[in-house]
Amino acid sequence: MPDVSIALSAKDKVSSILKKVGQISGETADEIDKLQDSLDTLSSAKVDLKTNLDKVRQQVSEARKEFRKLGDSVSEQNYKDKLSELEKLEQQYYAVSKSIRMVENEETSLAGTRSKLSNREAGGSSGSMLGTVGSALATAGFGDMLSNSLSGAAGAFFSSYYGTTDGAAIESFLGSAISGATMGASAGMMVAGPTGAAIGAAAGTLIGAVSGGIEAATQKFTEKDEAFKAYVQEATEGVLEEQAAALTSGSEIAGSREQTKMAFAKALGGDEAADAYLEQVREMATRTNYTYDEITAYTKQLLNSYAPDEILSVLGDLSDATAGLNLNGSDVSLWVSGLNRMRITDKATLEYLNYFSERGLNVYEALSQALGVQESAVQDLISDGKVSGTQAADAILDYIGEQYGGLSDRLASSYEGLMGNIEDANADLQAAMGEGYNEARKAGLQEQLDWMNGEMGASMQQAYEQIGAFQASLENTREQMVRDAMDAVMTGVMPEDGFEAQLARLQEMAEEYASAASIAAAQPADSTAAQQAQADMGRLLAEAQVMAQNEYNASEGAQILLESQLTLAQQVAADTSADATYYNAGLRLGQQYTKGISAAIASYRPQTITIPVVTGSIGTSAGVATGTFVGKTTGSHLTGATSPYRAIGENRVPRDNTLYLLHEGERVLTAREARAQDQGGTGGVNIYMGGNYTVRQDSDIGAIAEAVAARILAARRTLR
Repeated sequence: MPDVSIALSAKDKVSSILKKVGQISGETADEIDKLQDSLDTLSSAKVDLKTNLDKVRQQVSEARKEFRKLGDSVSEQNYKDKLSELEKLEQQYYAVSKSIRMVENEETSLAGTRSKLSNREAGGSSGSMLGTVGSALATAGFGDMLSNSLSGAAGAFFSSYYGTTDGAAIESFLGSAISGATMGASAGMMVAGPTGAAIGAAAGTLIGAVSGGIEAATQKFTEKDEAFKAYVQEATEGVLEEQAAALTSGSEIAGSREQTKMAFAKALGGDEAADAYLEQVREMATRTNYTYDEITAYTKQLLNSYAPDEILSVLGDLSDATAGLNLNGSDVSLWVSGLNRMRITDKATLEYLNYFSERGLNVYEALSQALGVQESAVQDLISDGKVSGTQAADAILDYIGEQYGGLSDRLASSYEGLMGNIEDANADLQAAMGEGYNEARKAGLQEQLDWMNGEMGASMQQAYEQIGAFQASLENTREQMVRDAMDAVMTGVMPEDGFEAQLARLQEMAEEYASAASIAAAQPADSTAAQQAQADMGRLLAEAQVMAQNEYNASEGAQILLESQLTLAQQVAADTSADATYYNAGLRLGQQYTKGISAAIASYRPQTITIPVVTGSIGTSAGVATGTFVGKTTGSHLTGATSPYRAIGENRVPRDNTLYLLHEGERVLTAREARAQDQGGTGGVNIYMGGNYTVRQDSDIGAIAEAVAARILAARRTLR
């Protein structure tokens, strides 16, 4: 279900625009209505897409983990499909967001249209044919026609060149200027003829240009403000949605790890041992290709054949082999199973060894080195049962360490490895949030459980039983009334209870039904008469059902239910109205999203700082200021002359002991240096411009002057 607050916010974005509808033509108002409908549809689609995006992102993460674990073609294809689905959804979300902005811009443009003065009354007569014709043309609206045409053409060009926003601003400026000129010319023509027309056109152009400039600036600010508000809302809601998703995921992860801890506490001899081991698991997951869950799953198998302090070393060797042989989670799981079986049975069979050899590990070379025999002799030794499972498992791990030792570190620094480790680290963060939530929530869950299983729970069960019996009685009554009405129509037997007001109509319907049934039975099935009779039978039965529903609505039980619901609504309204905080939370948040740049600037306060305050006189020692200072915490309320902030500098320090916050790269001068700089500098600067200079043309004079000025400025910087 779409988030109502988002939909309302989308409508609020154009509320100021819609207020202007009454000021524009009916045709433009219809266009705005259509745009509003489009905006509502797009806003709803955006909400749905956002929800689906969050779901698909989670599915991509799960598919990625599954592919890393199994490594088969099915999981790989599923991972690619989810990535493709995510990409399509992101493109759709971007397209919808862009469309919403386009619709809002178009709506703003339409709402900003001003009604043109198309009918003017003659304010006087110039007494000339030209004045009469000019007044007539103005009254007919030809000035507006020209204004609209020229501004439209200019708008199309400038929108193409500068973009929609700047193009619309220029169009508004030019349109108002041209419209003002035509209106001024018309007014002047009526007052003073051609001379008045010229004066009026000039004045109208100026007034129109000013008006158009104001309107263009307002329009540009409005668009920026809307973009600002949209960004604030999307950023806020995005963060909140991500946090909610992280909490849900973290709660699940923490719950799973809690169960894992219970199992390990049993296997390792207590909670303390389990905590210590699982902390090592967590650390290993963040630096290897394993996930937390994979390590714990492998550990559960290896605990049958290895000591707890050996398992992580074994998994470290297998991680090195994973990097060297490009193994996946399914391969590692099979190797863990092979090592476990060989050590439990203490037998090295060809089946177990094939787990390794079929995945690229030369187990025969490994056993050859461990046993000190030729590779060709290893298989016979295995077949004769002369190699124990423990020997084989140790030989395989030693060989892996020799051939691939340290490669897991290189794998961890690869893109794939870093992505996997980031997922593990993120899972730890989510688990921390989930653990905090679960631990706090347990108390509430236990209290709820105690309440439900206690005395009040028993009372609630009795109440629910009575509520259920009442609902069942209503359904039974409704179904009985439907049966009675249907029976009355089909058999002619009228109901014994109820239907007092409908008995006469039921009798008529029974007669009509009997007649229709007789015709349907007597006439050929495909005849018009039979088909009409069959349609009448269906109509009569449908009417009987509606009649039964109406009778049920008027029944005593249905009326009791209705009165109960009305009373509930009234009581809820009365209780809610007692305190505005009960119902205005969503309204307040929605209103906050409608606040733009102006509200943000007005509410900005600089950060609180600590400013040292001089409590005594300041002296100097070896050029360094000395004195007594006391730290005083000041708030961000300092403004104007009392503020230590001078982002654009300070031309002159107004009084002694004034404090400032300086920034890197700025320069502070003494009073003497400042006066010297104000006076253009004191003392002489010798500039040596070796060589002879010949002025051949006027431009040489400027070039020489520029060179001299550059040397002087460089010398002054050196002296400072």
